[in-house]
Amino acid sequence: MPGKIASLENDSLWEKLSAFEAPFLEEKLLHEKAFASADEYHAAFVEFKKYVFLCVRSSEKVGMTSKTVDAVWHQFILFTKEYAAFCQSHFGYFLH
Repeated sequence: MPGKIASLENDSLWEKLSAFEAPFLEEKLLHEKAFASADEYHAAFVEFKKYVFLCVRSSEKVGMTSKTVDAVWHQFILFTKEYAAFCQSHFGYFLH
């Protein structure tokens, strides 16, 4: 059905992503003053989770359009072991 948007309510991946937290990432980004407050970081982290969800669920490549989401993602990737474990746990593969 063209134009149909799937509901996230019953999507197990979205539920798992929504529950995921990365306090080590928050600490690092706040320490580096990449975000002015914890609330600002949390908003960006939610958008990051939405972005990776779209990357995994989309049949096409999803471009990065947000500097704040990109900042979260690039810092997360620097925590290589944690990012690899996150990807394996949530997607079953490393998301580049």
